Amino acid sequence: MKAVTVPQTVHVEPVNDLIAHITDGEDCPCGPAVEPVPDGDGAMGWLVIHHSLDGREQREPHRQRPGGNQ
Repeated sequence: MKAVTVPQTVHVEPVNDLIAHITDGEDCPCGPAVEPVPDGDGAMGWLVIHHSLDGREQREPHRQRPGGNQ
């Protein structure tokens, strides 16, 4: 995974996936999970966790897909 940081938003996306994930605020076809994260200054930031489209989560039974099934 690599992290792309935008002010108060962090995108986590699979490396070498079948698509280039959209991290500029538009809707990504992977249907990412979005979680609120409070910043140290009291503002609300966001963690956007993108899902792979190549099914790698299905081959990693020890990992749980964020916001969904194991």
